[in-house]
Amino acid sequence: MRPLYLPADEFAAFADRVVNAATDFLATLDDRRTSPATSAAETTAAFDKSLPERGVGDAVLEDLDTPVAHARAGTGRLFPYVVGSGESIGALGDLYARC
Repeated sequence: MRPLYLPADEFAAFADRVVNAATDFLATLDDRRTSPATSAAETTAAFDKSLPERGVGDAVLEDLDTPVAHARAGTGRLFPYVVGSGESIGALGDLYARC
């Protein structure tokens, strides 16, 4: 299988959108509920979609809020388990290491 190819300018545009979304999320993290106000049925319905046969391009980034709405907010108020490498700065290091 051929690896996914994105020209550098398109990759930069994707990265900017993801970083902006992550920054917006982190800016509101302390105000978010520790556990989401969603039911199992609502979460299942949100992700129960058929996958396209072909890529959708940058439209894939249009729904970044859906996973956030159905996930636990990883803050100091959440103690049920330990999550490794949960720091936002660590994600940037992981991104760079995988390039």
